[in-house]
Amino acid sequence: TELHHWIDLIFGYRQRGKHAKEALNLFHPHTYEPSKRERPASDNMPDDDRRRLIDSLDNIGQCPVQVFTRRHPSRQPVR
Repeated sequence: TELHHWIDLIFGYRQRGKHAKEALNLFHPHTYEPSKRERPASDNMPDDDRRRLIDSLDNIGQCPVQVFTRRHPSRQPVR
């Protein structure tokens, strides 16, 4: 099956960075959850900009949290 490739794109190592770029899996930076070291982009925004950001996320959505940083193993067939 190909499920492990999908997991890598959505929740795994191909969600961000150079591996995401190689997989053509890039989205607007505001759709990603900020890292633990970053402050949320909306913290220092004027109210109008914050509203636009929220409206944008309501329309295009957010990327899920990255769960895996290494390749997800493929599933072994049942024998």
